[in-house]
Amino acid sequence: MNIPTTLSITKARENIFQMVNHLNRQGGHYFLTQKGETKAVLISRDDFELWIETLDVLDQFPNLEKEISKVDKDIKTGTYQKYPRLEEVLSDYGLMLVNEKKKKYETVSSKVKTKGK
Repeated sequence: MNIPTTLSITKARENIFQMVNHLNRQGGHYFLTQKGETKAVLISRDDFELWIETLDVLDQFPNLEKEISKVDKDIKTGTYQKYPRLEEVLSDYGLMLVNEKKKKYETVSSKVKTKGK
């Protein structure tokens, strides 16, 4: 069924199951209108979760665009080669690589055995 991407709430109610199936299969969105004015947007749960995740990242890293530009510049100039390696960064957080093939990390304290135990 070919449903337009902008439709009245009444028309959406008639086609809601087809719309949800379409969103889950192909993504996209539907603008729902009432008296010609857009009142809501219908998107898939996966797309909604991606938007929420994006907003969380932007909230946690307010200067992300600036940081990306700096990294791009560092790549062009070769400065990135002075960056710490992943293993060094993770060890600062108490993690170490325990299975290189599976890229599995564990906390260092779980690998340290105390005498008598």
